[in-house]
Amino acid sequence: MTACVSRMARLLWLVASASLFLQCAAVRTTGQVTFISLEEEIALGKEVSVQAGQILRLVRNQEVSQYFKEMASRIGAASDWSGLAYTIHVVNEPDLNHFSLPGGQIFLFRGLLESAETPDQVAAVIAHEMAHLAARDGTERLALKYGGAMAAQSVVGQNPEIARQIITNLYSKDTILDYPKPAEQEADRKCVKYVWKALYQPRSAVEMLALLRQAEKSHPLLVTLLNRTHPSLSSRYRAVKKEVKMYSAPDETAPETEPFNHIKAILARIPY
Repeated sequence: MTACVSRMARLLWLVASASLFLQCAAVRTTGQVTFISLEEEIALGKEVSVQAGQILRLVRNQEVSQYFKEMASRIGAASDWSGLAYTIHVVNEPDLNHFSLPGGQIFLFRGLLESAETPDQVAAVIAHEMAHLAARDGTERLALKYGGAMAAQSVVGQNPEIARQIITNLYSKDTILDYPKPAEQEADRKCVKYVWKALYQPRSAVEMLALLRQAEKSHPLLVTLLNRTHPSLSSRYRAVKKEVKMYSAPDETAPETEPFNHIKAILARIPY
């Protein structure tokens, strides 16, 4: 799809996606892992979520959770796995980082949210992670790391310790977040497509990468974790900037900044 596609077409697409969501709980169109079922992957996601709550410092606030639940629902309807129930977790750390784990679990670091200037920029980050989830990139890495049989066994509850290992070893050697470069490039490409379909500003993906590049120069420690699991920010910025040119901006010109600024104000009152 290109810039000539009208806003009305996108709105009709969203209506159709919402209808499809109600009909099917696990729609997806990409990915290569076949020996780990979708049901097993979703079950693993639930176990990972439990372990994350015990190990990571997560923000627990109803307004924050509801805000990102609604944002995830909007972007998820535009993704290639539109029936997955995506869950957004906010990690109470200053890092400008984000990652996702099998089963629709997306983790956004507080520092990233505080650095973002618009909700569209956060939407771009979420869309990037949804692209990984739709392609089952994390599940594929999990199978390679633990072996297909063991991975499948863990998600049906016979070896729940693996879920804990996933959380505690996210940035160790051969992490499941260490996606091949082509997978990251595809996630960036799909990110732009998803935000456009969800009626966010496509240029927000470029803006977010620009913010991260600036942070890399001024506060490099804050992007250390991000750079461990992603290609260089400069190469991603150039590629996404080129991709964005294929898409027109939504007709709405004013981003929904007031609710987003309210969420940022809530976060500002929560101690690290």
